[in-house]
Amino acid sequence: MKRGVSKSLYYFFSAGMNRSERGAWRPNMDICETAEHVVVSLEVPGVRPEDIAVIEHGDRLIIRGVRRPQTDPGTNHYHQIEMVCGEFEKEILLAGPLRGAPVEATLGLGILSLRIGKSTGARRDVERTIIIEAK
Repeated sequence: MKRGVSKSLYYFFSAGMNRSERGAWRPNMDICETAEHVVVSLEVPGVRPEDIAVIEHGDRLIIRGVRRPQTDPGTNHYHQIEMVCGEFEKEILLAGPLRGAPVEATLGLGILSLRIGKSTGARRDVERTIIIEAK
């Protein structure tokens, strides 16, 4: 095990944390750990809370959303387009102590933050939607 990485976070990474990425664009993602949580942060600038869904399904956390074009109604044509729009999806495997743990989601300043509590690993097989709170 690498020095400075806790046992639970090491297990989280080694168990296939990022099983799939689908969609038109892929938000950047950071993962860090506190004593009580693993925190996943995704860059989602320009995405409204109602355009993101976070779903826990068994041992997976699925993050889906869409970034819509920010168009001006009076625009006739574009000279340059660099901001990628469209759907995205990320899937995270909740391994070991993260399986069945409580998840809190907040969205503020273009960052979706998921705080995953470290628990005893109680397995949940029902699908549930995580409510995203706006900051």
